[in-house]
Amino acid sequence: MFPTQIPRTPPAPLIALLALAACGPRAGPPAPAPPAAVRITPVLARFRLVEHRHVEQGYHGHLIVTDAVTRTRFTVALDSTPTGFALDAAVDSVAVSGHAGVSPAAVASAAGARFRADVSWNGAVRDVTGPADENPLLDQLGLRMHELLPRTPTAGATPGATWLDTTLATGRTAGIPITIEARGRHHGAAAWIEFDGRQVLPLTSETDYTLSGEGERAGQWITMAGTGTSHVRQYVTPDGVVALGLREDTLRLAIELPGTGLRIPLTQVRTDTLRRVD
Repeated sequence: MFPTQIPRTPPAPLIALLALAACGPRAGPPAPAPPAAVRITPVLARFRLVEHRHVEQGYHGHLIVTDAVTRTRFTVALDSTPTGFALDAAVDSVAVSGHAGVSPAAVASAAGARFRADVSWNGAVRDVTGPADENPLLDQLGLRMHELLPRTPTAGATPGATWLDTTLATGRTAGIPITIEARGRHHGAAAWIEFDGRQVLPLTSETDYTLSGEGERAGQWITMAGTGTSHVRQYVTPDGVVALGLREDTLRLAIELPGTGLRIPLTQVRTDTLRRVD
């Protein structure tokens, strides 16, 4: 026969399980999934760039050593175009200490300068234009436009990926047009980490490059030719913005004045720190 009365309390083992479930830890919301990839996107960001430059230059049997530090703040706008992006960078402020070969007037006139360039889907900066002033500091800042963005594959950089590319940058140094070419630049991505409260992907780039240029200055024809090495580490947010970038660059250059037979060997060591500040 079936019992005529159903027990009102569950068996003791079931009571224990229910009590354990009620008192035990509760699972929180699942951790957010890491981003799929770093891709260059339209953005408005502000950066602080600190550049240390050490130069050793031979001249008539003497060694001339100079050191300088340039501190610059940029506001960078990146807007979409049919072929990639348009870069508009404004120099908010600039300060120079040490022997940089620039006058106080040149430093003052650099503040407020604007640079524009085309940018491809993978972050390659092309056709940089800026003020036409013959200002060596503006030449220097114009070359930095090529270094404000990370280089990624067109489809984006993913953790563990490696890739190669070739870059060609044009600009001026001391008023002389130059070309910097890097073939077979090696890039790699690590795993996502957190930096300043943001998810960032560490990217590394290593390359050998060549520098060449020629032009007239102060009535003298000048040629330049040299080679360099560059090591870059960047911590990049998913929208393609460098939260922190570290660069070490060594350039060995020969400057010649063919009309005089003068040849000036030069070695430059440059270390940069780029940081997003907004």
